[in-house]
Amino acid sequence: MMNKKLLLVLLLPMLHFIACSSSIEQTREEDAGDKDVYIFDQVPEDTSAVYPEENHNNIQKYYLVQIGAFTTKDRAESFAEESKRTLAKEILVTYNVDVNLFVVQLNNHFNTKAEAEKVRNEFWSNDKYKDAWIVTVTK
Repeated sequence: MMNKKLLLVLLLPMLHFIACSSSIEQTREEDAGDKDVYIFDQVPEDTSAVYPEENHNNIQKYYLVQIGAFTTKDRAESFAEESKRTLAKEILVTYNVDVNLFVVQLNNHFNTKAEAEKVRNEFWSNDKYKDAWIVTVTK
């Protein structure tokens, strides 16, 4: 009688382990086969980018005319000094972390893109500044 009880005590945990193991394996197989992806037929319009009217006044946007970008500060400053003499304009050299370059820009903020384009187009008449472009700054 004692041997039967001992055998029963040893077999029950083993049976339980085996039963649970196959259940886990079956779940893994079901999950692996269940790769259906639902694609929405109609996506609702995203309204998260709509700002209340009073917040529009806080957004500042202006335009800069950039005439060069350099990997070294020395080259940027040399180009800026030469450009100050050539253009008779105030020129700034700043480091732009977004592009990892020293940028050379006209020290003038334009409120409209049209104003910036007019100045940029004037620069284009000089071969040295034919690559000038407009940078939009939003703060």
